[in-house]
Amino acid sequence: MPVNLRPLPSMDVQKAHIKHNELIGQILTLEAFMQAWGTPTYEHGEQAQFLPADNGNWVPSFRTPLG
Repeated sequence: MPVNLRPLPSMDVQKAHIKHNELIGQILTLEAFMQAWGTPTYEHGEQAQFLPADNGNWVPSFRTPLG
């Protein structure tokens, strides 16, 4: 069965996969990681400027060519 059609496993099953380092191919939620590993010890964020593209989409400035 494709991954996107599988039902979400119970929280206990998800936490067991995380604790056994079985991360690839599993359906795991952020809440399961938070309960298994605890809160993050480090968090990073920064502002990004977005520029309009010709097709109407928005592109972050770090993805535009220099010059």
